[in-house]
Amino acid sequence: MSKENYNKGSEKTINKSYFRGDVRMIEVLNKDNSEQYEMYHVFFKKRAITTIHSHKTEQILIATKGKGIVCLIKENFLDKITPEKVMIMEVGDVVSIPANVFHFHGSFSNDGFSHIAFRNRKLLNTEGKILDAGNIWEIDLLKELFYNDEKKIKETTQKIDQEILELLNSSTNNVERYL
Repeated sequence: MSKENYNKGSEKTINKSYFRGDVRMIEVLNKDNSEQYEMYHVFFKKRAITTIHSHKTEQILIATKGKGIVCLIKENFLDKITPEKVMIMEVGDVVSIPANVFHFHGSFSNDGFSHIAFRNRKLLNTEGKILDAGNIWEIDLLKELFYNDEKKIKETTQKIDQEILELLNSSTNNVERYL
């Protein structure tokens, strides 16, 4: 048994290539205090977001401050980013993101946003074996697809950045509020 405070955990060093903008993360649950789950309190400064990614297990987000955005992406986002669903989160809102769905989330305003992110870090495969339930991040996918061709990766990342910026700027009129 352990007791943690989601505001007082240890600061986690983040991989800056997994975020667009300034982000800070407090690790609440890790392998030392939870066998099954990971939990982070994530602080996005003005308009900062995650890069596109997916998790092998469902992810739960709980808004704790400000106004945020969650965008589920239709497959094949390398050709064109097409949102499947866009939601604005406000304090107290809870969003469940299905496993294996590409998405991004973060601040929807210049005032910043924070949420608790929670998910199971293990999964059971079809043979009954327990496996680590990792993530697929945009940059890692691009490195694999383009065989670490830095020029192609940079071009694709810039294209994605531009499309996400356009989406964020136009989403004010096109969002569903998650109730």
